[in-house]
Amino acid sequence: MRGARAFVEYARRNTIAIREIVNFDNLGRGKLAARPSAEKPGFIFWLPLIGDLAYDGRHLSASPAYPRVPITLAQSLIRAQPDLVILEQFTARSDSNVFQADGIPTVAISGDDIFFLDQTWHTYADRVELLDERNLDLAFDLIRR
Repeated sequence: MRGARAFVEYARRNTIAIREIVNFDNLGRGKLAARPSAEKPGFIFWLPLIGDLAYDGRHLSASPAYPRVPITLAQSLIRAQPDLVILEQFTARSDSNVFQADGIPTVAISGDDIFFLDQTWHTYADRVELLDERNLDLAFDLIRR
């Protein structure tokens, strides 16, 4: 996330406007998915009398409120790639958080194979040979549009 912070600081110093950010991280397997960024990554759900909880595949913890995927950005992405999956309750913690905290409309794009992501996200198991290369093509196509 240091690189993202440095990028934002550079843009601000040089009066470069950042309209919105699409952050590609762990394209993995399955379809491409847009995920909201949050301090607590994982599946977010609500229980009466308890509130929002985040389950990351290993731990259950209270989840602070988090911004949803910006609707106009999501609509633009879906127009460009109709098969894109929008995961409203599966949150990510990545460089997207830095941009989002700075008030920039942001979405994290990853693979939608949650089991694979759980095994690889920000670990040494996240290796290029495990990547479904079709997702690189989909990501490149999304960027071009």
